Amino acid sequence: MLSRATATTVSIKFEQVLTVTAATAIVPGLKTQDRRSFPCQERLLNLVRVMRVMAVEKSKDKDLRKKLIFPAPKGGFINWHNFEQRDWSEILKECGFDFRRLYQQIETLASDAVFHAVQGRDDLAMGRRVFQQELAKVRPIATAHAA
Repeated sequence: MLSRATATTVSIKFEQVLTVTAATAIVPGLKTQDRRSFPCQERLLNLVRVMRVMAVEKSKDKDLRKKLIFPAPKGGFINWHNFEQRDWSEILKECGFDFRRLYQQIETLASDAVFHAVQGRDDLAMGRRVFQQELAKVRPIATAHAA
């Protein structure tokens, strides 16, 4: 969970992985994808830093060494379909959750940020509009507990 007290804003450059035939390349994102910030806890930030160091050590491709935080087990790009169907589904099963596509977790991040009123979310205004009714139901309860 995210909270105002422990959140740190981290800038991440969005890049897209494009697969063409057998080749894979990183291409620049859209103009609107230059930089987007999202808040994360210090624990997550430290994990990403450690993963980046491990990726640099593991990768044989010098160009990818600085770009991939989560490389495939043998280096290079992760095969998204294999990861989602094998690893991700097993993680969810072990945690007792029904299968959800990995991309759907962005909704969880946005919802959590809105619920905890985390500042720094680019889509916080959008989230407030979408979840306005739910927030109205939750705020009186949260205020009562705080008093």
